[in-house]
Amino acid sequence: MKITALALLLLATGSNLPSGERWSVLPGEMLMEPSGTSSKDDQNRIAGAWTPNLADIRTMESEFHQLTDLSEQSERFWLQIPNPAQFYRQYFGVVRGGKKRIHIFAFCALPDGKMPKDWRKHTFLFVDSGPSTWSADYDAQSRTFLDLRGGGTC
Repeated sequence: MKITALALLLLATGSNLPSGERWSVLPGEMLMEPSGTSSKDDQNRIAGAWTPNLADIRTMESEFHQLTDLSEQSERFWLQIPNPAQFYRQYFGVVRGGKKRIHIFAFCALPDGKMPKDWRKHTFLFVDSGPSTWSADYDAQSRTFLDLRGGGTC
């Protein structure tokens, strides 16, 4: 899929992973609102951060079928994610509504098929990306996915 516009937001460094992995864990603090700001919905406001370990990630990824099921049940045709693992994924450990969650931001390779060298260390902000990105939260306690947005295939 073509990415119409891409804005790169460089915020902080993330974790190191073996090459070949399509995911990276970045600090949840990168997604937190500046202090003094308020959210209309306190349950969805990021109130804290934590760092998921490899077991947390593997457990979450073993539940990816839920994302496909959620997307297929959606009335929105663009919210289809037939294969979540085909995307490059950035994981952020956050606390929302008092619960530990892993926020996922997923995206396809750039139109030339390559990825920026630092995608594992910096958050990306895609603008007008169409079906080439999606995001969701994973509740680590209930082992369910919530708040699926976007969707598509690479």
